[in-house]
Amino acid sequence: MIHDLNLPLIGSGEGLHIIWDSDKGTVTGPNAPHVMSYLAYALEEGGVISHPYPTGYNISDPLHNMVEMAALLSSMRLLIPLEFADAMRSVAPPIEDFVSDIEPIH
Repeated sequence: MIHDLNLPLIGSGEGLHIIWDSDKGTVTGPNAPHVMSYLAYALEEGGVISHPYPTGYNISDPLHNMVEMAALLSSMRLLIPLEFADAMRSVAPPIEDFVSDIEPIH
């Protein structure tokens, strides 16, 4: 499936425009080199941290996997489309997992 993405940057600065073909596993467009550079870094590290913070996402095949591409793009501080956010929510652990061992201060 081809996704033509104009992704605003969260905060100040310019967003990115890429065309991602999840069937072919390609990223093209004016900002493809930037995304592919970050993608290589994420593959080397084996994952990224993204929403809901601090959720870790394993990255092994983001060129074909929507959850991984969504996590990659959102970790770049880009506002991703709802379809991508929904894909991330389908695998994200509940936030309680991150705060269950925190003792309240009285």
